Amino acid sequence: MVASYHSQGEAEAHDREPEPVQPPPSVSDADLLAWFNTPEYRKLYAHRDIEEAEEFVRHFMLRYSLREVSGARTPVAVRIIDAGCGWGRFLIAFARYGYSVIGLDLAPQMVEDARRLLLQHRVCGEVYQHDIRKPWCVACADLVLNMFSSFGYWAEPMMEQCVIEALKTMVKPGGYLVLDYLNTFRIREELAGRKVVEYKMMGDSLCTIEKFIAEGFIWKVIRLADGRVYYERLRFLMPQELVRLFRRAGLSILALWGNYFLRPFHPAISDRFIILARKP
Repeated sequence: MVASYHSQGEAEAHDREPEPVQPPPSVSDADLLAWFNTPEYRKLYAHRDIEEAEEFVRHFMLRYSLREVSGARTPVAVRIIDAGCGWGRFLIAFARYGYSVIGLDLAPQMVEDARRLLLQHRVCGEVYQHDIRKPWCVACADLVLNMFSSFGYWAEPMMEQCVIEALKTMVKPGGYLVLDYLNTFRIREELAGRKVVEYKMMGDSLCTIEKFIAEGFIWKVIRLADGRVYYERLRFLMPQELVRLFRRAGLSILALWGNYFLRPFHPAISDRFIILARKP
């Protein structure tokens, strides 16, 4: 096991002998969804903020013109869908450029939070509860986003391919699809054959986070100070597997990035694995 304590952005790691990773407990879709409906989820990922989303959007807009792709005369005629929008930070970042934005999320609390955040920042947008395993519309968006690993948490085999097809269905011909996932090269290096335990402060409370790879998934077990336990689960998909999913869907890969500054992906150093693709 490797243990680390995180306080105010600093981490101290203490290596110990790795212990075998035990199979995770049986976790239902409802168990997974419950975590996203808690205020603690927002607290744990508070550093994933609007400023980070704006960094991605700014660099994207420097390279790609959505108005040219859509033929729109004004930004408001360009429609962007964030599928798995969370609390709406990417919606706000794109809406500030004048685009029409729509957020989709399965978690009711995320939908409520995203609507509230749009109002707080005085930008226009729509947010709906929706399961992205099915298309929300047909050929209605110039750009569809799936950001911050809002993908790969389904238990059913091959569901990832179905989701890529659903996302593609929502994109207009000639439009873009962006998927932002973990860099599993680095995850494998960190977690292969062992469990990592982190301790993080949430306000005045200390929570424990266990991270490990088991049964083809990357797991997080979040244990709160009051005894509640929540789970995150993402399928362990290597970058080449994600690329194959896109190609099977008939999408053209335009770029592979390693962070929100859109620097080229490098397996050993990149924080993320981000695919930009185009629908023929």
